[in-house]
Amino acid sequence: MSSPASFVTEKPKIVSKRKSTGIYGLKWFLFGLLITTVAIMVSLFPNIALYASIPGGLLSVLLVCWLIVSPLKRFIVFIFCKSVDPTNKSILITGCDQGLGHGMALSLNSLGFKVFASCYDPTSSGAALLKQNASNKERMIIFKLDVTNDHYIDYAVEFITSHLEATPGDVLWAVINNAGLSRTGKLEWGTFDHHFRSLFEVNTFGVVKVTRAFLPLLRKSFGRVIIISSFGGRVTSSFMTAYAMSKAAIICFADGLRLEMMPFGVSVVSVEPVFARTPMMDPQISNQRIDEMWTNTVPSVQQVYGKEQVDQVKQAIELLHTSPMGLDETYQDVIRCVTRSVISPVPEYVEQPASFLQKPLNMIVQSIPREWVDVYLLIVDKILSLIGSIKGKPNNS
Repeated sequence: MSSPASFVTEKPKIVSKRKSTGIYGLKWFLFGLLITTVAIMVSLFPNIALYASIPGGLLSVLLVCWLIVSPLKRFIVFIFCKSVDPTNKSILITGCDQGLGHGMALSLNSLGFKVFASCYDPTSSGAALLKQNASNKERMIIFKLDVTNDHYIDYAVEFITSHLEATPGDVLWAVINNAGLSRTGKLEWGTFDHHFRSLFEVNTFGVVKVTRAFLPLLRKSFGRVIIISSFGGRVTSSFMTAYAMSKAAIICFADGLRLEMMPFGVSVVSVEPVFARTPMMDPQISNQRIDEMWTNTVPSVQQVYGKEQVDQVKQAIELLHTSPMGLDETYQDVIRCVTRSVISPVPEYVEQPASFLQKPLNMIVQSIPREWVDVYLLIVDKILSLIGSIKGKPNNS
């Protein structure tokens, strides 16, 4: 077999920074020229606007109708359709030690569902609080599950199946893939295994493994798969690229799984929150992980970035945590969206929980060209860097 190098016939051409900047400048110039040309043509030849508006008008009508129908459908389902009866229905939730999984388990348990709350450490204080605060303690079952370990997943299938068989009529109604990790830092920081592989093992492959293992039970109940992804899987920031990659992968997984499960009557929902106040977002925890990643970064890369950029990333996380963007509101909205996805007879394909301030930003960044999004994110990075320099470097002790 030939080596990859044997296919290289010439030295790859490298576009200089100046030339690259010129290309982007030309693109913006052509964009402005096109808009100006269209405006002049419409003013000189009104009939062009009339004919051009026919397909555009039809498309606009379709889009407006869809925007009206979507919330109307939810309203009709809410008013005229009964919510799912929790009697004899069980739910598996991964990652219930703390954060969103903890809140989901308590919410769904309070509605009467039997909740199989998997925890990485079932002896932790979070697991103890889960049992203590459960409304229906006998229907809150806590057990250990490591989503990266095939043996634990096989055990989970046997464990839940035995519980279902012990009570005639019981079914597994939903699997909520919530367990996840976060990594914050530039792409070159840390080791590949820590920065990328471990992240994908939990956030991506863990979701796929757990889902595949429980699909036979969900087909029997015509149940649903709910995947907690992230809005970051659709819009990537500069220091959470690896995390965004892992979440983008499971958004694609959800879309493909939905198509494959439709013939079996199994629903698939992708829940994509922005930033919510969870332990994973806590600045102290984030700072420890960033320091660990930086310590394991090769010296040559450390020289390129400098410790100042590490402090800027830490400051960005701290500012995000204390910003008035409604992180607590987003947390509650995630719980509401997941609960609605479980009890609705016709769940949405995609839920994007966000605070009141976050929702318009979500709509804008998904509608505008990627170049505009990059400019927006770069401006945000500059602002965060400026604020960080004014406040001073965070205390690393």
